[in-house]
Amino acid sequence: MGSGLQGIVMTDRLVQSASQNIVNDAFIDSLYDAVAYAEMPERYTKEALGQSHPFIRTSVTPRWGSTAYGPLQITGGPKSMMNFIYTTQPGSDSVHDLYKYRGGLTQDEIDYMGRFVNQANKFLEYGREPNKEGYDKRYDYSDMGQGSGIGDLSSLEDRKTYESLAKKILHYEFFDQAGADPMLFLKNWKMGKTKSMEEFDRWRQSEDAQQYIQRFNSNLAY
Repeated sequence: MGSGLQGIVMTDRLVQSASQNIVNDAFIDSLYDAVAYAEMPERYTKEALGQSHPFIRTSVTPRWGSTAYGPLQITGGPKSMMNFIYTTQPGSDSVHDLYKYRGGLTQDEIDYMGRFVNQANKFLEYGREPNKEGYDKRYDYSDMGQGSGIGDLSSLEDRKTYESLAKKILHYEFFDQAGADPMLFLKNWKMGKTKSMEEFDRWRQSEDAQQYIQRFNSNLAY
């Protein structure tokens, strides 16, 4: 009788654990969709840019350049999060937490990061430089017509790896770094962790920022 009850309790715990994993996965799916909709809504990629998919470089050209790429507009430049994760692999002096967080990263995801960083270097070299030797509009900003800004990572396989890697980064950033606080997460995502919430609050007063946050909130399953 006692062992039977223990078995039921154990089963309940396993079901609860499995359910929790499903909930977490579903939430990360919605977080991915929320960031993607905030960053690269379809009406922007298709109607404004004339591009057929969101796996493209940004069209925004800040003075210092931008390497933002894909549905979540992840950057890969020298001071980017992706570059930092890639250069702090196991075996380096300081290993990034993401390699030890939950299930860690696959070799395919690590290899992808290396190619992502290389792509970012090409973005910085050839963006708005049509007369430069070696120029190809695939490395330019995405407002230069169909096929511009697609980089080297727009294959179906690379899109899958982008998504799997991005969801691991999102889980780490949302739960571990932002303590499941959506606005702290957004501040870190948009402005970086060195910026204060006061700076974020000033930014969010603008109309563009309010629209961005509205798009994010409308797709996030709290």
